[in-house]
Amino acid sequence: MKNTLLILLVALLAGGCSPKIPLPKERIVDTYVFDLRKYTQEGFFICSTPYAGTFDPVAELTIQVVPAVNYEKTKYIGDPYIKITEIITADELLKTIVGEAKKLGADALVNLSIKPVYEPGTKDVNHYELSGFAIKRK
Repeated sequence: MKNTLLILLVALLAGGCSPKIPLPKERIVDTYVFDLRKYTQEGFFICSTPYAGTFDPVAELTIQVVPAVNYEKTKYIGDPYIKITEIITADELLKTIVGEAKKLGADALVNLSIKPVYEPGTKDVNHYELSGFAIKRK
């Protein structure tokens, strides 16, 4: 009986020491807007679905963009450094993959996907994954 109580007590104490991820007190909405009008006006076609017309395939693109991370000294004793992660805009990500497609001679990018990949258990972006199929329309 003593062993059972001891095991139960240890389990309760150990469970109380596990790290907790704080829950947000308000709704969090992440919105990424990829404004394609600039590229459409240039004659470059972009969509997230396959292209229905005739085309010549140019390349399958996969790009990983990792934000720069810097640490700055703070006045706090408990945590003397603060992590500052570069903010990369949706426009910068789109410009990156479209620029690579254009370098290869493509005039369209289909099956486009741009996704943030977060650090486990946080809202900190580890990197962005960009992919698409570059084509030359006929």
